[in-house]
Amino acid sequence: DTCRRLGELQLELEQPAQSLSSLQRANGLLAKLVLANPPYTEDQYYFGWSQIKTALSQQRLGNLPGAVESCMQARDILDKLVRENPSVAEYRNGLATCYSDLGDLQRANGQPGESLRSSQLACDEMERIVRDHPTISVYQLNLIRDYRALGRAHALLGQPAETIRVYHQAREHLEKLVRETPTVTDYEYE
Repeated sequence: DTCRRLGELQLELEQPAQSLSSLQRANGLLAKLVLANPPYTEDQYYFGWSQIKTALSQQRLGNLPGAVESCMQARDILDKLVRENPSVAEYRNGLATCYSDLGDLQRANGQPGESLRSSQLACDEMERIVRDHPTISVYQLNLIRDYRALGRAHALLGQPAETIRVYHQAREHLEKLVRETPTVTDYEYE
């Protein structure tokens, strides 16, 4: 866990090469833990999350194909975890985040069709989470951000009607979130 947390910190501090090194070490350790303790789902979750952060480090180092591959590995880990533990919202949120990041990476890597699919899957998962947990504002905010990413993916494919429809969904959810949480003024800037 220390290697993973160090890698995440290094990524935040704009040290992508050091971050990648720490995260690759964490991934090796986590892979061994997952194999040794399959029922322990927290290791699986952290392994998937570490793969996402690995992808972001690779992106910052200019390795977009590697970043897409790492994010796809994270998606596979988290998808399996969610299928086996569908009631754990944190795992489902991790999967949705992974799909969102994968869509961004695919868009940057010149894969607009794949980006659209990943962005749609992120929205689909976040919609289910928000339905199941309507009072958790961070999930609502994630859904709004995922709608915007989906709108960008539609725009890149020259689909203005879909772009506008999805942005309207984002706006409707944001207006609802602002109404329900008037003391959180940051949401008004979203």
